[in-house]
Amino acid sequence: MTEEGTGWRPEEGETLSGRIIDLGRAWSDQGAGSWYPLVTVKDKDGKVTNVHCFHHTLKTRLLDRQPKVGDRIEITYHGKRETKDGKRMVAIYSIETPDTQIDSGAFWQQMGASQTAPVIPPREDQMEIPEIADDDIPF
Repeated sequence: MTEEGTGWRPEEGETLSGRIIDLGRAWSDQGAGSWYPLVTVKDKDGKVTNVHCFHHTLKTRLLDRQPKVGDRIEITYHGKRETKDGKRMVAIYSIETPDTQIDSGAFWQQMGASQTAPVIPPREDQMEIPEIADDDIPF
């Protein structure tokens, strides 16, 4: 069973750092209603915090990274910014997950690539490093 934590209600510029101890999902009645990620983080002092990832920017960044339980995570809230069209405000977050291994092939396929890029070995003439005499160096 996961430890009880408090919900994270960050102020602009605030950062939450720690290890992910649980991943779950929670329901939002906003708009048409939908599930969103609920990430439980324990900091170095043992404080447990629940991060409700219903804001689009945070949810998208987490979906891209797909961190696992046990991974370190650092989430920074940068405040709300107006969209380019000026019609609404959006919450801006950045995340770092230094322990998370990213499957770049799967990422590019999700972005529309038909297949992963082939590995092309260098040509024989590209593997040779020309020798340069000291008097050829311009400084």
